[in-house]
Amino acid sequence: MPEGDGNPRHLPTTHGDQSVALLPQGQVPRVRTLLGGSEVIGHVALSRLEPAGAAPQEDAAPPATAQLPIAQLREDNTEARRDRTKARAFPIGEAGRPRRDLAAGAEARVAQLTALGDWLDVARAARWRPTLIATFCNVYAADYCYLARAYLPRVWWTSSALVRLGRGEAVPVVYAQTVVELRADDLLAWLVDMGPRFGWRRVFDAGALQAAANAGGLGLICADREAAGRAGHITVVVPETPAHRAERDADGNVTQPLQSQAGASNHRYGSAGPSWWSGSQFRDRGFFVHD
Repeated sequence: MPEGDGNPRHLPTTHGDQSVALLPQGQVPRVRTLLGGSEVIGHVALSRLEPAGAAPQEDAAPPATAQLPIAQLREDNTEARRDRTKARAFPIGEAGRPRRDLAAGAEARVAQLTALGDWLDVARAARWRPTLIATFCNVYAADYCYLARAYLPRVWWTSSALVRLGRGEAVPVVYAQTVVELRADDLLAWLVDMGPRFGWRRVFDAGALQAAANAGGLGLICADREAAGRAGHITVVVPETPAHRAERDADGNVTQPLQSQAGASNHRYGSAGPSWWSGSQFRDRGFFVHD
């Protein structure tokens, strides 16, 4: 179509060339909105839009008693080690494990994240090695986040425990009674529903994921499987290094963030494949950052 005209013509000019047909104009306007706390700009069919009504009334801030505590099995469990397959529901508990210092500058935090990823050594460690019936992407992501001092649950409160917490009760963490393990599918729902309470923010651009990691923060890609009962997948977006880079297009936009994962195959740097989260086996997916 000629520049400045949305109608098809025989020649690429509007001067002296009659339109073949007149098409409706302005049917896909550009819009700006907030989703998951992040600003999103894009286009939407005009038929999907409705006149704005009165602004919705904001909910009152929840009382202090509604602030949820983290659900976590005890720390420093010496059975929760890289070289063992026990205690995967516990945070990794080896003595001398590296941590991210939240008070450090961006450059130092990037170095710390790279060091803890190297220390975890996911490609060789027994803790996240797949079996014939199970993979452990969720365990690896939770361990990475734990060492980085960002909360991503391995276990989460049961419905009855959440009710009790909502009433202001002190609820103990008891495996299979007040807390249960979360799979990757569960983690996507948790990140959407509960993540903002614990510092997670949903983003809609691969570049935002990589930028967060390169600034010493965290990025996650999480997807929920279409088939009921089948495990989803989650990967960690990690800081770039001179030897390991994200993939970018000709304009410099990130197309494939630099990832680290456990799963059917384990990679210090690598994933389940290009844009794996877009596969038809997944019914939903999301990008999340923790600054």
